[in-house]
This record gives sequence, structure tokens and C-alpha cells, in this order.
Amino acid sequence: MGPRLCELRSNPEGLDLVAIKVTVGRSCYILCSAYLPYESPTPPPRQLMELVEWCKSNNLPLIIPSREVWNQDPDALVSHGLVWFTDGSKTLEGTGAGVRGVRPRVELSFPLGKHASVFQAEVFAISACVSENLKRGYSNQHIQICTDSQAALHALKSPRITSQVVLECTNSLAALGQKNKVRLVWVPGHSGVAGNEEADVLARKGSSDTLTGPEPAIGLPYSYPLGSIDNWTREKCQEDWSRGIGLRQARLLIKGPGAAATRSLVNLNRASISIITGLLTGHGRLNKHLSTIGLSPDSRCRLCGTSDEDSIHVLCHCPRVIVNRHRLFGAGYLAPEDIREVPVDRVLAFARSTGLF
Repeated sequence: MGPRLCELRSNPEGLDLVAIKVTVGRSCYILCSAYLPYESPTPPPRQLMELVEWCKSNNLPLIIPSREVWNQDPDALVSHGLVWFTDGSKTLEGTGAGVRGVRPRVELSFPLGKHASVFQAEVFAISACVSENLKRGYSNQHIQICTDSQAALHALKSPRITSQVVLECTNSLAALGQKNKVRLVWVPGHSGVAGNEEADVLARKGSSDTLTGPEPAIGLPYSYPLGSIDNWTREKCQEDWSRGIGLRQARLLIKGPGAAATRSLVNLNRASISIITGLLTGHGRLNKHLSTIGLSPDSRCRLCGTSDEDSIHVLCHCPRVIVNRHRLFGAGYLAPEDIREVPVDRVLAFARSTGLF
């Protein structure tokens, strides 16, 4: 049974999203052609009807073989037609995309600047490969495009498109598929497949080349502003920590702002957070601090009675809790700097084991 168009559904308000549902045998496929410029869902625009015809004749097969299949006989998967390999790369120098044609023999490298993500580079590489095939004017050809990015492949097959570079690639694939049989094939990365390794070299070359033109080259990924805000917040926290006045005990016992400690703290209840912050900052319910603010007449340790009861004494030096310290920290006595490397939950367990909190 051939492909059959089951459903053509547009946004009821005549906006810019059209979903096409196509069945091939017992399989059902949904392809979304998003952001087409038209005002009303009827009549459908020419671009949409071309996309429908392409879906009916060539539903863009997506092949994801296992690593074992590639290892057994890599040539069997790309044994006929035009074979292309694409890859994306991101380094400290920038981001790049590479295209390696095996049949025909072609090498293309694209610098994408410093802001593009690896995912964008992978999809752009596929799109550049498709554009090269369109430029060559192929007709009635079997075209196989191999990539090691499953994320890119699944994005191109997804009924929901949220990336401009994915949309452009999808539309280019639709154009190429009108006159050719196009197949996307996953190839395991860094596994010795010659074409893929050569595409990786070209992508790395692109990442090291200088972008001609303004940034960003292909738009900013959604993760970029979020990452920028996160990095700015981390830098400000570190700056405030470094420039803070005082904080004598806290600087000795706390390494500084960090994601791991933050995750540990936010998972605690309020009582536990009160204990751990008071203990590590020196502003907890210990006699030294209580004496300083006038709430206790005696600053001596309630356990050993020989020294002031502050955070460093309790955590590192008090002889009455040497067994607890050895059991939880691995040593009977510690330097204050050693506490920086102890997980928050162990510090909290030690504090509770002393009976002072």
C-alpha cells in the first residue's frame, strides 16, 4: 500500500503552523511545515502543496543502525547512490561545520563563529550538504546523508520545530526530495568510519577559521541567553565572595560559591540549612558567637571546656568528638581548609552527632 495523506491540519486561527499526517503502510508520520507566510488556512499555499507531494512520494527515511552493524560492514549501509558525511564541531576557537562527499568527492568547511551550538552546527552541516546537492541539480538519484548526531536527526523528524536552522534544513530536504530519494543515516562518531572522520576534520577546520561577517552567524540557540545569565550570576557571586569584608571563619571553611554545594543545600529542610550555615559561617548557636552578641556568659566549649566554642574548634580540634570526626571525616584532627572538601551532608551529620545543635 502506497503513502496516503490522512490529514491536513492548519491552525484554526489561520496562523503559521501546518501539520501534515501521512501513512505509509501501517506506519504513520507527522511532518510539520512551520512559519509558512499565509493569512488563511484555505486555500493552501503552493509551498505547502509541494511539501505534501514530497511527503506522499518520499517520507525522508531515517536510518539509525547499531554500532555493531557499522562495525561488521560499514560499506553495506552506503553501498549505492550519492554518499555524503556531515559533522559539526565546537572548540575554544569557535564553531564549525564540515561536509565530506564520498560520491561525488567534495570537501566543504564552514566557520560559524563563537556563539553557535554544536547542535546548530550539526544541523547546519546537513543543510549545507543538501544545498550542495540542490546546486548540482541532481534528479532521480539516491542520496544518502550520514551524520553522527542523533539529536539532529530526531529534530529533523520531529513534528515540532522550534529552531530556525532546523526549519531551513527541513525545507531544503523537502526540495531535494521532490526529485530524488533522500535517506538520512546515523553513523557512530569517532569509530573509524572514514567519511565521518574526514567530515570531523573539516568541521574542526571550520571552527578554527575566522567567520566572515557579523555574529551570530546562524542565530543564537535558546540555551545561549540562559547560559550567559547563569555565567554572569556565577561571576557576580564569586566577585562578591572575593571582595566581602570579614567572613574570617567562612573563608577558612567554605571553598566559595559552587553548584554542587548549592544543590546539596536546597535539598535540605529549613532546620538543617540553619545548622549548616550557622556552623560554616561561625554565626551559629555556639558559645563563642553567643558570647560575642551578649547571649551567653561563657564562651568555652561545652564538650571539652578548654577552648572557645567556635566552628573551627568543634569541626577540627575538639578532643571530645575525635571519634565522630574520624568516622565521618576520616581523620581525628583536621585543618580548617580540609572542611572545604567535605560534602555538606557529612558536615551536617557531624554537627548533629556532637549534640550541640
